[in-house]
Amino acid sequence: MTIQAHTLRYLFFLTAFFLLADCCGLNAQDARQYSFTHYGASAGLTSNEGRAVLHDRDGYVWIGTNNGLLRYDGARFISLRHDKDNPLSLPHNFVIQLLTDTNGLIWVLCGDNKVAIFNPRRMEFTPVPVRFKRVSSRMAIKKLVKDEYGNVMLVAARSELLTWNAERGDMSSDYNFIPLPTDVEPVDVCQQPGNRRYWISGQKGLLIYNRDKQTLSSRNNNIEREAILQLIDSTAIPYGLFFDKSKRLWFNYWGPGFPYVNCYNPKKQQFLLQKFEFITQIKSYYETHGFMQQQDGTIWLRGVGVLAQYLEAENKFQLVYNGYMNEQSIVYEEVTSFCEDNDNNIWLTTNNNGLYRFNPAEQYFTNVRHINRLSGVSGKGGVLSFTNLPSGDLLVTTWGDGIYRYDQQLNLKPLNIGGMSEKKNATVWGTTLNHDSSILWMGCQPGIIAYDLRRNTSRYYDPAILKHRTVRQVREDRKGFLWIGTEGIGLFRWDPVQGSQKFEDGIIPVKDVPPTSIAHIYIDSKGYIWVASVGLGVYIFNPNDGSLAQHLPAIDSNGRSTPVEPVVSITEYNDSIMVLAGGTGVHLYNRVTRKLRTVGTPETISGVVSAVEKDEASGYLWVSTTQGLYRVNIYNRIFVHFDRVDGIADDRFLVAASAKLPGGRLAFGADNQFTVFNPGEVRINNATPPITITGFSLMGKPLLVDSLLNLKRIELSYKQNSITISFSGLNFNGAYLTRYKLEGVDEDWRVSDKANQAVYTYLPSGTYTFIAKSEDADGKEGPYITRVSIRIAPPFWQTWWFYGLIVLFATSVLYWIDRERIRRLNELQRIRSEIATNLHEDVTTTLSNINLLGEMAKIKADKDIDRSKEYIDQISVKSHNMIIAMDDILWSIDPQNDSMEKTILRMMEYTDSLKNRHAATIQLSVDKKVQSLKLDMKIRHEFFLIFKEGLKMIVQYAEGRNTLINIDLFKNRLSLKLQDSTARLDTNLPEIEAIIRSINTHAAALHAESDIQYDRSGIAVLLMVPVK
Repeated sequence: MTIQAHTLRYLFFLTAFFLLADCCGLNAQDARQYSFTHYGASAGLTSNEGRAVLHDRDGYVWIGTNNGLLRYDGARFISLRHDKDNPLSLPHNFVIQLLTDTNGLIWVLCGDNKVAIFNPRRMEFTPVPVRFKRVSSRMAIKKLVKDEYGNVMLVAARSELLTWNAERGDMSSDYNFIPLPTDVEPVDVCQQPGNRRYWISGQKGLLIYNRDKQTLSSRNNNIEREAILQLIDSTAIPYGLFFDKSKRLWFNYWGPGFPYVNCYNPKKQQFLLQKFEFITQIKSYYETHGFMQQQDGTIWLRGVGVLAQYLEAENKFQLVYNGYMNEQSIVYEEVTSFCEDNDNNIWLTTNNNGLYRFNPAEQYFTNVRHINRLSGVSGKGGVLSFTNLPSGDLLVTTWGDGIYRYDQQLNLKPLNIGGMSEKKNATVWGTTLNHDSSILWMGCQPGIIAYDLRRNTSRYYDPAILKHRTVRQVREDRKGFLWIGTEGIGLFRWDPVQGSQKFEDGIIPVKDVPPTSIAHIYIDSKGYIWVASVGLGVYIFNPNDGSLAQHLPAIDSNGRSTPVEPVVSITEYNDSIMVLAGGTGVHLYNRVTRKLRTVGTPETISGVVSAVEKDEASGYLWVSTTQGLYRVNIYNRIFVHFDRVDGIADDRFLVAASAKLPGGRLAFGADNQFTVFNPGEVRINNATPPITITGFSLMGKPLLVDSLLNLKRIELSYKQNSITISFSGLNFNGAYLTRYKLEGVDEDWRVSDKANQAVYTYLPSGTYTFIAKSEDADGKEGPYITRVSIRIAPPFWQTWWFYGLIVLFATSVLYWIDRERIRRLNELQRIRSEIATNLHEDVTTTLSNINLLGEMAKIKADKDIDRSKEYIDQISVKSHNMIIAMDDILWSIDPQNDSMEKTILRMMEYTDSLKNRHAATIQLSVDKKVQSLKLDMKIRHEFFLIFKEGLKMIVQYAEGRNTLINIDLFKNRLSLKLQDSTARLDTNLPEIEAIIRSINTHAAALHAESDIQYDRSGIAVLLMVPVK
């Protein structure tokens, strides 16, 4: 019911907002810009509708949304939501308000009139019974209020007041110690600090109850004679009552269509701020709701379309700009809640865009964006140079948008340069004052302007020798010579004596520098002129005669680029060291030793270096790049990065666009603005917070951290050996590192990433200590070290007797493996012996046949020559066959051929020999799976012999001339198929039958199935060999 009432009220607000906005339009030119960090649904919020935010005593930030309560530790959000099966869970997911009591517990006001007390360490919610006496209270807008004495009250606006009774554990008006008349219908209650006076607003206006005197003062019965009761409008119903540290009362009340903001001093009995309104600034519908005071005393105000800071000196509120400009802008319809943490960060929730954080005290960078004076809109030209004028003004030049003059507070002033138009003037790249600051030289696009500051006149020169080119840099040396750096045509020098009558007559080219672009000219304390060229390195000229003193080349003698090749900015660090910056590096050049040392590399610098300046007070270098600013400590090489997140509106800085301003400030030019800051105010080294353990997960399941940390040591079983430790410094904007290690596992410290988690999986049994510490931006350790002791108990199998069983088992396994190895060796030896025996038998039989045929040939040699020749031919065939058989066997027993792949190659060789010998066509097809088969030597040998016999039978004896061979693997069977439809059986029948018998014998040895089919259609040989 409360949510519905709020929604109806909000719809009314929106309707009025758009009606007024349509008539008046929005104007926020006077609004202050800050750099915000935004957290939305993509960052971990469960909803972009934030309703409440609170910073607790442990350092966590709690965010109430319309979809639950969240805790943020700087690295991750933890969500708490209503669970119907858990009575200690959040009572309702719509969180309206968060309030910390004197015990550090958090009171949670939720939708549906639910109230709970939350213990943030135990993560438990205790429901609080709320006993309304009026029906209207259930529909009313509600607010939790506390006083200095631990009392907690609930205001049901325009209905009733309820008080918490700790002994009875509920809230009721029966426990009220403020005796309100029944017709008061309270709207807000606030205790005045330091005494027991309570200020109450309601339908009857403002009331003051003095608990000590038991008196209730009102406008019509002003017992304590409080002036405000008569000074305030009689129809005013104050709300948002708030006392600051100075005991001033801040409150709002509605005027004629818009709210007024007021501040009253009870001690002086007078208004300090009365009827302050934003309608003249916002020119649209708005609401003012709550106040907050920072630790430094700054007052802030929030509401619908309002986020404002009170300016004490000016006694007014200044709005914070609401609208998108970049990723660090804030955009909202309503700021629903805000709070401050220990580091002065302000956290605020919005009704439509989640959570924001910013630190007003750390908005170091002032961004100045110029207006194009012709178009009247923000300029787009980059800022190129700065000049501190004798008057104290700052002259800033831009590309395309002209020249601008600012006072010391960076307020824009009229240009007021004689001879120049205010709206349309020159594009100036570089400037320099002469020795007595009477003439300002300006390098233009193209030409040179001499601005006489005393006479307020300007004169333009475009000498022919400069070929109408852009003059990028101008510097006057100690003798009055003007050094001129151009775009593309090199370096020139102007002699004031030679050019006194005619400017052009004094310009001569510096021949030591070939035609190129000049990025920067710098004159050091000794008068030497340093010139950074584009692509040719750095040139150093003698101040006495202008001669070249030294050249630091861009290319060395081996044709390789040197570190100075991309240098675009130069500054002096001390008497001996010059800083050369450019590309992705920062280099220190020692003028005494003439050695170059690099301190900045692509690993430490993002983007391309644009300019460098030294902060004289601290010795830090400030380096601008195309991706932000870096503060550089050249001694320990620590680079601290600043960009848009830190308040730099445009962090894409331009080449050589930098300057030192009065008071130690530095200025750097960017694409369409310039950034000014005081390096001494940039404090980033004070953040070395103690590291807090924020989460502990065991085997992926989170445990309650508070209970674990109360233990002397966390005891885990051997099964609980995977842990994730989450930690945080609870410092949300400090430039510090977190280092951690687990003693017993990590030898060196680890650097935490943004997740701030240490993950250790499958830790062995033992005792460990998790250690975490912080380091500041200069690498100095903080004084705090966090330690957590963890012990993982060993399992039973890590006892001595179990190790003995393992050794025994391992010995048995090794013995079995060795025995199996010997068995396989014996089996291999048996196969080879069998092959050798077969070889012996074949050789013996063949030699006997050869011997017999030889004897018969001798007998027939004289009587029957033809018969003798026939015997000799048989001897030749048998000896040839024996050679082939021996070759096959010797090939089979060669260990180099112990693979099916080699066997297939052997088959292909045999196939090719038959094709050539008999002019036959033989096609061999082998399944790829066959080549990877692991078969023993005997199977491969027998399989090859069957293949060979079958193919010889078809091609040689059956005269087949078109043979197809297929070798496949199918269902653990090695298949061989030889088929030829041209083969005939009418010749060489004895030889064919002998081969068939041989094939069957070999197949039986393999336990294989063989089938030889032949008819008039040809011959087919089929073989199926079982394999594992």
